[in-house]
Amino acid sequence: MSVSERSVEDNKGMKARLFGLVSLFGLAGAAQALLIDDFSDGNVNLVVTNGAGLASLDPATALGSSRATWIGQSTFTGDRSSTLNISGGSFSVDNSIGTSSRSSIGYGVSSVHNGGGFGTNPNSNFNLSAFDTYRFHFEGNDQPLTIFISLFTDGGVNGLVLSKSVAGGQLAPFVFDVTLADVFGLVWKL
Repeated sequence: MSVSERSVEDNKGMKARLFGLVSLFGLAGAAQALLIDDFSDGNVNLVVTNGAGLASLDPATALGSSRATWIGQSTFTGDRSSTLNISGGSFSVDNSIGTSSRSSIGYGVSSVHNGGGFGTNPNSNFNLSAFDTYRFHFEGNDQPLTIFISLFTDGGVNGLVLSKSVAGGQLAPFVFDVTLADVFGLVWKL
């Protein structure tokens, strides 16, 4: 199974910082967790202007031993920038005023395309079936955004997409959960 976490930032002047991404489930009152990425290594700094997009596939101490990232501007004014940065234990997206962007982050993938798509890795074999909650630790989030989580099996043929909106105006650290109840769509081969 490969995992793709896609944050969609469709608002102007947005800045969000996300710390370690954790998958959780409860068992008899005790919570077990699988750390997917703590963003402690595999530093990335992608800066785009004028509606462009950039992609990167880098080794990292994360699920699948690598992290695929992508950022592309949705709207832009002049040469103002949008930045995706991974360093110092955090993942952040920052948009200049008058810009908005979409960003993607993926694990267990073989490639990332300059449009946010991921090539599935047939050798990925993550068993996440015991986990029903994906937990995000935010430092803050000034504008509304939507998180999409795509889980693929069978070489990327079958999948499940989860989606949940995150409110803006949250300037203090907070925890945000996306669960199996947040199903957005199914992708199944017939």
